[in-house]
Amino acid sequence: MQKNRHAEVVYLNVYHVTSLNKAVELVGLGFYHTSVGIYNLELSYGGDDLDRPGTVVVYRGNSAGLQLKESIAVGLTYFNLDEINNITDYFG
Repeated sequence: MQKNRHAEVVYLNVYHVTSLNKAVELVGLGFYHTSVGIYNLELSYGGDDLDRPGTVVVYRGNSAGLQLKESIAVGLTYFNLDEINNITDYFG
């Protein structure tokens, strides 16, 4: 059954938490929030406007209004979207 699935790229999204990063990055420091991007979703611990604990799932680009610094491809998954939803429901 696995061979009938298509690979989906998984990304690590790195967001600036503060505009001060532009200054402190010059000395190798910074304040960041990260999320895992898969399909059209971002999964993270915190990082939404609802201020609730646990895993948060938002649509891509909606990480509490933070500015995206970079997206880094970190691998592939063969889970489909329903399976991803089941996993995030378990940890949410």
